[in-house]
Amino acid sequence: MQNNSNPVLFAPELPPELPATQQKQIRDALCAVAARGERYPGELAAVRVGLSREFATFNADCSRAAKASKVRA
Repeated sequence: MQNNSNPVLFAPELPPELPATQQKQIRDALCAVAARGERYPGELAAVRVGLSREFATFNADCSRAAKASKVRA
């Protein structure tokens, strides 16, 4: 049985360019927020957007670092 009461928790909301493991980490964080209850209206959406941005930035930084290390080698 699937609970569709909070659509923010589901994968279609997450950027498809993030790897599945990162999407799962975001979903786990959203579930933790939902389990303890939102501290303010819109917290789930804010957490989802914030984590998605952080992972995208992290991935971009790692990609740049990998390219830079290949250039030096």
